[in-house]
Amino acid sequence: SSTRSSIGEDSLEEGITTVKNPLGLNQAEIVAGLALEILKQSKKLINKISKIPFKTKIGFHSGSAVGGIVGHKNYQYCLFGDTVNTASRVTTTSDVGRIHLSAASWQLLKDSSYFETSPRGKIPMKGKGEMQTYWLNGAKEAYIEHTLILESKNELVSNDMLSDYHPTMYEINDRRKSISSIINKIPSLEFCLE
Repeated sequence: SSTRSSIGEDSLEEGITTVKNPLGLNQAEIVAGLALEILKQSKKLINKISKIPFKTKIGFHSGSAVGGIVGHKNYQYCLFGDTVNTASRVTTTSDVGRIHLSAASWQLLKDSSYFETSPRGKIPMKGKGEMQTYWLNGAKEAYIEHTLILESKNELVSNDMLSDYHPTMYEINDRRKSISSIINKIPSLEFCLE
């Protein structure tokens, strides 16, 4: 859901939507695109000991959850609720190299003009009984075309910005330190790696 401004609400909402979400994707479509990209990139992660790629399982479920910061020395942002539990069950019952969807997520993707899904069937899930689930098979041509156009526009903007600005070595080192500290504070993504 989005909040609307009482002054100039149409132009404000339209402007925010086009900048942050130029394809007008719903939240499940955004997560689907992210999941496909994570799966693609995870195939490039090579185990240093065995020299073989990690085996990745991905799953997602849609619903409401409660989130907040917990801890007094080491702060963490945590999510709580049945939605989080169900998402974990959907992930662990996925197959390696696949993206597993709950029925709730599939409902948000089934009419998407950007993603292809197929039924998996009823799968037993710990503490849930049998649940109807689906596979996210990939992106449709329309999504691929739109993202390629957006990436090329972003590349043009980045190149223009770089040609006008040349940071000093001190600024580059400060940015590296800043990025490192941010990355160290990001909670780890939970994948099933085998």
